[in-house]
Amino acid sequence: SEKAVEMQRLNTDLDRANQKIKASYENLKQHDKLQQDFVNVVAHELRTPVQSIMGYVDMMDLNPENRAVYMERLKRNTARLERLTTDTLDIARIESGTFRLSKEKSNLRELIKNAIDDLTFTSRNGRRENKLKVMYAKDNEDLFLNVDRSRIAQVLSNLLSNADKFTKNGDIVVKVTKLNQEKEIEVKVIDNGQGIDKEILPKLFEKFVTKSDIGTGIGLYISKQIILAHGGRIWGKNNENGKGAEFGFSLPYI
Repeated sequence: SEKAVEMQRLNTDLDRANQKIKASYENLKQHDKLQQDFVNVVAHELRTPVQSIMGYVDMMDLNPENRAVYMERLKRNTARLERLTTDTLDIARIESGTFRLSKEKSNLRELIKNAIDDLTFTSRNGRRENKLKVMYAKDNEDLFLNVDRSRIAQVLSNLLSNADKFTKNGDIVVKVTKLNQEKEIEVKVIDNGQGIDKEILPKLFEKFVTKSDIGTGIGLYISKQIILAHGGRIWGKNNENGKGAEFGFSLPYI
């Protein structure tokens, strides 16, 4: 009787061990699939600017009179290649647990102004006609935060670029509010463009989720990790009036 009880216990333990092994195996399969998907997407995205760069270099040799035109296109594709490389390295750091912040006292108003200046320059060169406005809780108030300057600038650039990409002609408003009770500062980027596709809304901040022909779906994923690492919140939603979308984040302030 004691041997039967012992055998039963051993069989139960064996079943549990088998279930754990099976679960671990499934997790490994899922991890391998995600890794392979990541490699495939990055390889595909890198191929496009590389092929364009090679093509324009050849065209410059064949048609030197069009050098200025080809140089402009080379610069655009080189910038895209650099951005993809940086995003890929960021994802590798995030998923390996080596992503680190370098915090310092920073003026959020200055970071927002720089991001808007960059987008305005890019939009002008791309012949966009979007209007950019900034609204502060108090006009031109200096808002100091203990943040990684380059990373918050990266988030601002991502959100502004997304708003510009999906707003062919219209307004983009950056609204900054200090929430004293929560000791947070909220930054909202609000546009009146085409809004967020309902199909991707539930998985908006996951990797490779995009409806854009020129996007990879990496920027929002990285932005989320940056904001979470700062102890903040990030969100995206369609505007209640059915026109455009709002992306925003909050950060603790000093």
